[in-house]
Amino acid sequence: MTNSTARSRALTIGAFGCAFALVACNALEQGVRGVVGRWFADSNREGRLVDGKQVGEWNYRYDDGSPKASGRYEDDRQVGAWTYWYRNGNVEWQGSFEGARLDGPTFFGHENGTRRAIGVYGEGLEEGLWTYWRENGSVECEGDFAQGRPTLRWTYFDGGGKVSAEGYRLDGDRIGPWRYYGPGDEVAERRFPLPDGLEIVHESWDGDVSRREGYLVDGVKQGRWATWHTNGRRRATGDFVDGVAEGRWALWADDGEPVARGHVRSGRPVGAWDLWRNGVRESVEGASLTIASPSSGAWSTAAVPAGSPERAVATWISEACSPTPDTMDVSPDPNVGAPRTEAVAAADYIPAVRMRAQPFTVRETDSFDWLVERYTDGGANSQPPAGSGYARRSRGPTGEKSNGDPVLSPKFLGTELPWTRFNRAEGVVVDFDDYRGKKKVVVVVLRGFARDVCVYCVTQTKALCENFDRFVAEGCEVFVIYPGEKNRLDAFMESFEEWSDYVGVPPVGVLYDRNMELVQRMGITSEFAIPSTFVLDQQGVIRYSYVGENIEDRPPVDEVLEAVRGIPTR
Repeated sequence: MTNSTARSRALTIGAFGCAFALVACNALEQGVRGVVGRWFADSNREGRLVDGKQVGEWNYRYDDGSPKASGRYEDDRQVGAWTYWYRNGNVEWQGSFEGARLDGPTFFGHENGTRRAIGVYGEGLEEGLWTYWRENGSVECEGDFAQGRPTLRWTYFDGGGKVSAEGYRLDGDRIGPWRYYGPGDEVAERRFPLPDGLEIVHESWDGDVSRREGYLVDGVKQGRWATWHTNGRRRATGDFVDGVAEGRWALWADDGEPVARGHVRSGRPVGAWDLWRNGVRESVEGASLTIASPSSGAWSTAAVPAGSPERAVATWISEACSPTPDTMDVSPDPNVGAPRTEAVAAADYIPAVRMRAQPFTVRETDSFDWLVERYTDGGANSQPPAGSGYARRSRGPTGEKSNGDPVLSPKFLGTELPWTRFNRAEGVVVDFDDYRGKKKVVVVVLRGFARDVCVYCVTQTKALCENFDRFVAEGCEVFVIYPGEKNRLDAFMESFEEWSDYVGVPPVGVLYDRNMELVQRMGITSEFAIPSTFVLDQQGVIRYSYVGENIEDRPPVDEVLEAVRGIPTR
């Protein structure tokens, strides 16, 4: 791709994306009128409570009375369009929630009022093309996500809008050929390793405009693929499993307007699909849609085939499924030199746009101190707040004492963690193997940021911090692990710092598992992770294992300390 083509594509997508996200978010349902219940108001929030839960429109304010956040609740869950503001009144974040998860077009702004990022969330994770800008308004980079992980082609720009680097990613890592552009016509290349059997497909329309790209594994389509219109705007994004269309697919017209969005299973549309007809969204059953048989014929150049979103689903996904041309030649170009080390390092990042921690609900706020007690001693010496729905001496919602998941909890006893290297919030790498032969280690896996910052994660971490000295006295290190990218950890730390007495680095080690290596290898994924607690002996062997049956189900500190004391010190 040429510099001019890439720059034009980034700027047209970005400029339209900003307007599209704002219009789409504002067009979503704005509230529920006539909700019965009682009105609640304090110094920083107001709205309606029904049976103790937040319902309808709610507004949040900073201490000086300026707006902080506004949106709608159903049964204590954020739904529909929400907006967050900086203290100076500029928009920090604007997006929507559907099915209790972040979903749909999203806008992030800089504090000075310029746009920061535009993209789409799908079921709580970044999906498809995202574009990022600097505070001065210049485009910074753009690239694709698949279920929250950077994939396909990523392009980086200098302050003047010229492409500075471009190449491919898989699960966040750079792969294959990357090109770096310097002053004038200076071009350099570096080849990053490709996984065994993986090949890159990139084909173009006439005129060097991208038409389709994705990955083959052993000659078969796998993972995220994307297609484009002749004007360079995105046409379709979706996944393949063993050469068959699968998972979430999204389609756009050549002016950037959404056309269709839904799920495909084994090459067939399933479930509820959103179709946009003349700008109006409607829901149809996927079973009523078809995908044409793949062909090697000419591709459609229409903005929307026959003006029909149904035809677009049939035609555009079929084109993505069609036979692929020759794969990309990834052998080194003898006429292109190696890049400078600083140029390679400058493109080794994904902008960490800070996620916004949602306000805790009235129920969560009123129960916060008691939840800390529950994760300390099980709530043995106190009663939960009246009407909170929480149970005394219980770690689950049903009232009885839980021993965790009866299948997963004992599964890991006597084994070792399959992944031990993590990053601290402040950037230092921690490897649990370094404690072998020296200390016992408590590892607490938190839930992660799927749709909100979990009050149970915050209160559990606060309980661990308040009892940190008790663990130290037993010759034990304590770590909490937040699954996912650092921007999600940042949202957690925002809530933790607001609701705890700790300023700066907390006493327990706070780590993040960027690629969710640990939870995936252990099979404790759910949205992000099933909250789990493990105690390792001095040889790194798991001697205590507690995998929760639900997001509230976590062992209290007293029980974990009892397990630590029961492990002989060698």
